[in-house]
Order: sequence, then C-alpha cells, then structure tokens
Amino acid sequence: MNSDFVPLKQHTNALEIIQNTSNQQIIILLGKSGSGKSFLLKQLTKTSRTFLFSEPFFDEINFLNTLGSVILNKQTSSLQDFISFAKNSKEHYLILLDEAGMYEEALLEKIRILSDFKNFVFILSTHKIHKIFEKEHFKSRIGNIIVLNELSKEELSFYINTKFQLKKPFVDKELKLLQKISLNNLRTIDQILHTFIALYAYYEKQKLEKSSKFLLELCALHHNLRL
Repeated sequence: MNSDFVPLKQHTNALEIIQNTSNQQIIILLGKSGSGKSFLLKQLTKTSRTFLFSEPFFDEINFLNTLGSVILNKQTSSLQDFISFAKNSKEHYLILLDEAGMYEEALLEKIRILSDFKNFVFILSTHKIHKIFEKEHFKSRIGNIIVLNELSKEELSFYINTKFQLKKPFVDKELKLLQKISLNNLRTIDQILHTFIALYAYYEKQKLEKSSKFLLELCALHHNLRL
C-alpha cells in the first residue's frame, strides 16, 4: 500500500493554480467533506514560508495570536503589528486555513484586511460558500474559487490502484458499490480499503475465497455504513 499523495487530475490542477498565487490575495478551496481538500493543503506545506492551520479558529484574538507566533515570532492580537510588519517586509507567506466555513464574519474580515498586503496569500478551505464571500468588498479580494468535485468512477479506480495496489482490482460493479457506501468520501474510502485488505488477507490465509462484493459489504457493516 502506498500512503503518498495520489495525483488525481483535478487535485493536481488545483495545486498548479494555487502554486501560481503571487498576485492573488485569497483563494477559496471548495468541496464536500472528504473531497481531498485537506490532502491538498498538506501537499502545499512542502513549500517554504507556508503555514497550515488544520483546526478552525473560533475568535479573531486566538487567530491573530497564533498567526503572530509563527510569522512575527510573538503572540499579538494587534492588527497594527501585522500591518507594520507587512509594510517593512518583502517576505511572502502562504497561509492555509482548513475548515474556514466555520469562521465568524469578524475573523474573516481580519483575513480580508491582511490580504490587502501582498505579503500574505490565504487559502480558505471550506465545504460551503460563506455569506461574506458574496459581499463586494470581500469578493474583490478572491482571486480564484477552486471546486473539488466528487470522484468519477475512473478517478476512483485510479486512486485505489495507485494507493492500495489491490491483488485483484475492482470491476465496475464493485466500484459502484464502493461509491455508494462511501458517498465518495476519500477518508471513508481509505477506512473501507484498510478493512478490505485485512479481510482479504484473513480469508486468503484460511484458504476461503470470498468475492470483493461480499468483502465490501462486510466493510460497510464494520464501519456502520449504509448499504
């Protein structure tokens, strides 16, 4: 099994767009839960001066303090400290914010203000469009909205074959079943496949042949997923 990032076409396209963000202020990464947003953000951390915040911030003071500790080397809730830094620095930072759909409007306003200084590019990962994103003063700062769609059957097959390298690749009806029970959620797909591989190895050791459909149904029961 290969645990590395799987280069699905829509994900690599998204990475290419994000990696060419020097003249953009805010980019929205939009997709349902399990569409691969977090995978993409982790890939971006390999570049220099990039900071990923996986857990949501629920107030602006905590956000500014945390951001200040990694960029200014001090905790500060003063927006003026960031403005002074931006005016006197030529460094550029990529700030990756997962679960941004949970942010309060006041916090998003702070992000908008900071994005006006070209030192900071913000990637906001969310499964929904926040109301403030539609307001003209915020919309004008959004350079791109990247949408991650559900995996097609072909993409799912490529993902499984690349990451898990099953002894017996899934056929069309098995892929459809996996899509149904996982709801095309990549995290759920990974959980199912880990269990599938363990079950396959168990039955193989017992010299009992079970169909992939049967094993997938067992996986669904094990993870309390609807068939």
